[in-house]
Amino acid sequence: MKVIALMGDSHTWGEGVGAEYGFDPPVVCADKRMNSFAYPNYANLLRKAVNLRTGSTAREIIRDELAALCGGREGDYGILSPDKPVSVRSPFGLCRLFLFGRPEPAAVTVSLDGRTARTLTVRSDDPSPSAAVCLVTLRAPSGIHTLTLTASAPVRLHRIELYDGPYAVVNCGIGSCPIGRYVDTFFRDYIAALEPYAVVLEGNTINDWLTGEPLSAYADDLTRAVAAVRALTPRIMAHSVFPIAGARTWGAADVPYESYVSAMKDTLEKLGVRFADTHAAFLDELSRVPEARRNQFLYHDPWHPNGTGHAIYAREILPELCALIGLPVR
Repeated sequence: MKVIALMGDSHTWGEGVGAEYGFDPPVVCADKRMNSFAYPNYANLLRKAVNLRTGSTAREIIRDELAALCGGREGDYGILSPDKPVSVRSPFGLCRLFLFGRPEPAAVTVSLDGRTARTLTVRSDDPSPSAAVCLVTLRAPSGIHTLTLTASAPVRLHRIELYDGPYAVVNCGIGSCPIGRYVDTFFRDYIAALEPYAVVLEGNTINDWLTGEPLSAYADDLTRAVAAVRALTPRIMAHSVFPIAGARTWGAADVPYESYVSAMKDTLEKLGVRFADTHAAFLDELSRVPEARRNQFLYHDPWHPNGTGHAIYAREILPELCALIGLPVR
């Protein structure tokens, strides 16, 4: 299976198309719970496009289906309890599990076809959804497998993702996350653990702009991100980020947002990274709309695209992604 990892912040995660309103408890900044495959954010649109071209499939087990497997529910979470192992039999070559700990530690065993694949201790003093999630990634030969989870104490289980076929497009977005923090904190578990065939890099430009870090520091962090990806795979592409609405300067340095967009483009060009200029595509689309209607046309809020914006992201990224991995565009 060839895994395509989508690396980014809340845009990749999928904010702006309603997903953030469907969580219980409500979604928060930097939430580690992934949203449903059902929403028309650009990660899901890209997955559907690749799956249609390759005969691949992606399945998520969430909410009611997950609660039925677990035998208990707490909001969106199924409760994995010591007296009821969770067992799923399904075709897959890649699995991701999102576990959330309680203050009391729980030993969790993940078995694949009757053999122990992973043992871990899940614990968290912070019960909020923005606390560090325990993400478990398993690769397996494509085929029908039995996945079994057991726990020594109750553990919250948010979702099970199962991918099958020649390709898997995996959403690895973390909201409110500058690119340097992503590399330092999340890259190992969210990208490297997937053993990716290719990586699509968003660049997290809005969050880096919000930190007020110098443009040179942003360029350095982008360079580190590209180096980290290239240590895993030569197949990397990137895309620029949505044009924000409203105030375009921030912090003591009062540096315009567009300067960070330009810094991203310049850095990636110097590094020789394949690039989709989605920022330019958004500006072109906005130029065709009366100014009084632009917010309604493209924006969910000043920093996130609505469904039209996510569709433009997907439209612009897909041809470059297909070229990167050798798939037909249509």
